[in-house]
Amino acid sequence: MRAGNWGKSSSSGRRRAKAPWYLTTLYWCLYGALGWAAYLNISPYEKMVRYLTGQVQYFDLWEFLSNIWVIGPIFAAISQVFTFGVGAVLWACFQIPEVLPLILLGHGLFLKAFIQQADSAQKYQVKDGDDFALKIAKRAANRLPTEVLSNLLLIMAFAYLLDLFLCCIINPPVLNGTIFDLVTVIATGQYSRLDWDAIGLNLIILFAVETIILGIIFVGKLMYFMRQSSN
Repeated sequence: MRAGNWGKSSSSGRRRAKAPWYLTTLYWCLYGALGWAAYLNISPYEKMVRYLTGQVQYFDLWEFLSNIWVIGPIFAAISQVFTFGVGAVLWACFQIPEVLPLILLGHGLFLKAFIQQADSAQKYQVKDGDDFALKIAKRAANRLPTEVLSNLLLIMAFAYLLDLFLCCIINPPVLNGTIFDLVTVIATGQYSRLDWDAIGLNLIILFAVETIILGIIFVGKLMYFMRQSSN
């Protein structure tokens, strides 16, 4: 997603054209916004880790050590780093499948190689007289060129659904209720019970990072084409 190394001298001694300063500024501001959105998105998973660790048998002992003078702040800091780190790993397990297809679909070289491979791949005809295993092998070989991207899109959809479910558990969209009350609230028209702050937060958690990454890809391409037109 990098826009390139601006201002480096070429072998012919001619300096490459730079992207406009406002696009460069916007490009790096988007990266800053991406870090901020990632930090906010990790917080619900950190809460979940903190809740789960609270159910561990010896967690009370850890809490006792955290309240001891001198060593208490050390144990508290270790606990904070641990919960944030595990929360970040859980968040990444959802975020990578959600983001990776968007990055690949915006990558020209990947799309070119993918299309060429799909168009040039040999197609095997499944015959009635083929052995059962041979039929499976031929169908698998015919799907192979497009299977990677197709599976990524399916995994992305599943990750979004599971991510939405977990977000609604951590931030219930119903006031004084749980996610399981949502169907009843909507079916009975009790829209005043909807927690719009929680709904907005869940939407930010789901789509903020993806939206910013799409912005980075778009601005990066725009910078590339503007540099090319100036050369």
